[in-house]
Amino acid sequence: METAVRGPLGNMIERSFRAEGPEVEWKVSLPQRDRIANTIAAFANGCGGSVLVGIRDDGRIKGISNPPAVRSELERVNRERIVPSVPIHYIVREVEGRRVLEARVQRALQRPVMVHGPDGDVRVYVREHASSRPANEDEIRLLRRRPERVRIDARMRRLLDAVCRLDRPTIADVAKAARLGLRTARPLLLNLRRAGLIGQKDGRRLWITPSGYRVLEGL
Repeated sequence: METAVRGPLGNMIERSFRAEGPEVEWKVSLPQRDRIANTIAAFANGCGGSVLVGIRDDGRIKGISNPPAVRSELERVNRERIVPSVPIHYIVREVEGRRVLEARVQRALQRPVMVHGPDGDVRVYVREHASSRPANEDEIRLLRRRPERVRIDARMRRLLDAVCRLDRPTIADVAKAARLGLRTARPLLLNLRRAGLIGQKDGRRLWITPSGYRVLEGL
């Protein structure tokens, strides 16, 4: 499905244009199939997200000349590289006479969503901050099961905020930033992981998932 939207930037669905992040990726033009496939899969494994084609890295609108051709290529990538293929809604946005294609990827119901690489390899990708990266085994296991429901209290919110603010923190780093002892912080962080709000890389470093960002933003 494709929708055409005209009008000033401020009147659009502004969140998509605000900045790159867990649910937004800017592309000045359509990149190589492998890279865009990784991004689509990472969005689907998270909370969904939008690929906006026609926006420079600095946020300036360049626009694209042929949105249908870009859409066709995205559909081909979705069909040939993504397993299972995911629902994508397309919106053509016109800003100051320039056209931007938004490919809005929905969160997958069947996870993990995988990417078939050019060499026949199969990988799972997740979204961390404004980047898409290969998931580790622990993250893949979490994707395969339904996240547990947890009540987020003030201490857990402080821990989640610390994971968000710090650069690849350890449990000790997060506990200190949240002003909690390690014995208190460990089980709370485990609950946040079981809820799919944070992940852990290499058994050490913590990171916040797109779902975690949404909790902090009150969405």
